Amino acid sequence: MRKLIVRMLVSTDGHIADLKGDLRFGPHWSEQLQKSYAETFAALGGLIFGRTVFEKYVPYWESVAVNGRHPHSPATAAEVAYATQVKNLPKFVASRTLTEAADVTVLRGDVAASIATIKSEPGADLLLMCGPELLATLIAADLIDEYLLDVYPVVIGRGVPLWRDLTEPQELEIAGEELFPGQVAVRRYVPKP
Repeated sequence: MRKLIVRMLVSTDGHIADLKGDLRFGPHWSEQLQKSYAETFAALGGLIFGRTVFEKYVPYWESVAVNGRHPHSPATAAEVAYATQVKNLPKFVASRTLTEAADVTVLRGDVAASIATIKSEPGADLLLMCGPELLATLIAADLIDEYLLDVYPVVIGRGVPLWRDLTEPQELEIAGEELFPGQVAVRRYVPKP
């Protein structure tokens, strides 16, 4: 069975975005962290998104893949390679409001059942990037196999907490950690049996 891996940027106090929905936490990104993402994505068989993350993330990186640049600056070779992976991987988006999107399978209705079916199909592991509501739904359905949390050395205080919608505590075991330039710690957790 394919694993479902969550990879999210998170502030030290557990937020995935500020109150305005900004997903960036300052100048902590590094080329080494970009390479880590490229390595993760190279081993994947597909990407699963919540709608909000999908609408911000996918068009941005697909534009970098096509144009070789960010809106206001050139992209590095590692960023273009990563963007190309994002563009080429099969994508699924869980949404109650999105009707269709190019080259994407929209998941409606019982999203947990749909994702369980996708996990059961042959292929490489899947990566999930989403907000707290979808994450809580998939945790309750026991579908998350691993977490890769990019913990930024920033405290936001108020924003969108990753763990907001849990109905009960989720016990995790630390399975590893790597510190990147810019003081970003990528922590790997697995659900405790």
